[in-house]
Amino acid sequence: MKIVYGVAGEGRGHASRAAALWPFLSKDMDLTVSCPESIGPFMEEKAPGVNLELIPGIHFSLIGHKIDYLGSLQKNLPLIYGFNKITDDMARKMKDLGAQGVISDFEPFTAVAAHKAGLPLLNLNHPAVVRRYLSLLPDAVSAKMVASIMTPPAQKNLICSFYDGDVGPILREEIRTAEVKKGEYILVYVKESSAEETREKLSRVRGVEFRFFPDKQSNFIEALAGCAGVIAPAGHQLLSESLFLKKPVLAIPQKGQYEQRLNARMLKSSGWGREGSLKNLEEDAKAFIADLDRFPLRANPMHRFIIEDHTELTARKIHDFFDGEVAKKSLSRRSSCDYLEYLPRKIRHLTGLTA
Repeated sequence: MKIVYGVAGEGRGHASRAAALWPFLSKDMDLTVSCPESIGPFMEEKAPGVNLELIPGIHFSLIGHKIDYLGSLQKNLPLIYGFNKITDDMARKMKDLGAQGVISDFEPFTAVAAHKAGLPLLNLNHPAVVRRYLSLLPDAVSAKMVASIMTPPAQKNLICSFYDGDVGPILREEIRTAEVKKGEYILVYVKESSAEETREKLSRVRGVEFRFFPDKQSNFIEALAGCAGVIAPAGHQLLSESLFLKKPVLAIPQKGQYEQRLNARMLKSSGWGREGSLKNLEEDAKAFIADLDRFPLRANPMHRFIIEDHTELTARKIHDFFDGEVAKKSLSRRSSCDYLEYLPRKIRHLTGLTA
């Protein structure tokens, strides 16, 4: 079965999911991975023999630890103007390839091209989880608008999340097989835009060893599996990997990014960490380190938390979906992954608490 797999190039979480699923999907699928140049080398390294197609990529601009929405809009204007032609060309290539379906991990060009080519579409990502929560705060509204653009209605939606997801975390093999130890150091993962400020504030926390990443001289996965705790932005993939390895996390959401704020809040609700801020990092780090031996705390029963590996389960669901769609005479109805679609499941979960 020929499938096109569109992967967003912003951050490494999307690419890490695709790389983790590659061994399971490539056994029975002829996959073409469509992704921006920014993650092309990563996919070639992690998915040996992959058929790679480079496509335009939407990227965000940062000012320090904050998303610059105006700068991001200006940066992506050429892609917005050319969106229709880009997706027309991609739809034609999908037909020429003989593709039978499309997976999109927050990659809007392949998702829209699938509709134009008349192919079944499966949205697989984490960021669209924001559409399952009610909030009228400005950053939440912005996040939901972006998620709606990046994940148009599909024949199937799979939200992978350690909280309230359709499936749990999708983890690369190196994480699943890592030897877990409890060291005496704290792993700190930083974005380049906030690295200097992070290092300066943590230098005031005495008596603690901090190991900073990215670091080309050290093995990140080995360091993650052996640390006492993690300080990092609230990106979902690293949070999921940390929780799977049972490492408490102090999550520092990027300003103006509702998804990361929601991730951090749910991390705290899971009992596996705290939410902090770059502004108060010194005090937050001291409090987090003082509580390391108390984690995990009691999880909030109002939410469904999954911290085990769901990589193989997700691959089976993908196989089952495309097998079913290809066998049909016409495509299934498209649906979104928003609050109203998810509400019945949430009600069943809450009802189960009192049953």
